[in-house]
Amino acid sequence: WWANQRFRIGLLHGIEDETVPFTSTADAARVLRSCGLQVEEIYVPKTGHKDTVIHLMLGGRAREESVEWIRSLDNMSDEQPRQRSKL
Repeated sequence: WWANQRFRIGLLHGIEDETVPFTSTADAARVLRSCGLQVEEIYVPKTGHKDTVIHLMLGGRAREESVEWIRSLDNMSDEQPRQRSKL
């Protein structure tokens, strides 16, 4: 059953993350794509490592971007995922 499913993976990263460089998201996406997975990169401007976690828990730009991406899945057919950034 799993082998026949098409999953989309969203990778969310704050641009101002000083703990984990945001470029690591592009590296991870490249590896996942090389495994045949559909990956969308979501970069959140003016957001650091702790900010991202707090936004996800309490609300903020990172949560808004995540929810927007999840909602967009309903509107996507089998089109290729894209990289999103609101810089």
